[in-house]
Amino acid sequence: MTMKLTIEYLVQKHQALQNDYRTSDGRHSESCTLIALEVAELLLAEGKNPEIRTMAEDISTERYVHPKTLRPLLYEGRVEWYAHQVCCAEDIAYDPLVGRPVPVQEYSRTVFGEDVTMKTSMTPEKVRTAVLTVNKMKSLI
Repeated sequence: MTMKLTIEYLVQKHQALQNDYRTSDGRHSESCTLIALEVAELLLAEGKNPEIRTMAEDISTERYVHPKTLRPLLYEGRVEWYAHQVCCAEDIAYDPLVGRPVPVQEYSRTVFGEDVTMKTSMTPEKVRTAVLTVNKMKSLI
């Protein structure tokens, strides 16, 4: 299978996320974890070994430790998070926030305009299990 389905998903979801990362009805926030798993499912079908990486950092001051606020450039400050998850495979990040594959080393600057540490939060083995679990749950609905 080619990357065509993954690229189509990234482009279509990018358009859908233009509404400040809300669901199509505008009532709820999208889930970066579920989006990353949807991308992972496509990448698995292409024979890749995707993993989920999390971006989250703490800022320490003399008195406090608090989470760093992440603001996607796409939303011009209207949306902010303390953490974000993205699907990666072979040092490429696949996130509809961008709408195209981006090298991991460029990802945080492309999305947030700054360097943010990325850590693997789900190995390829855990991703496979999660995708199977989500699909099983969907089949019950």
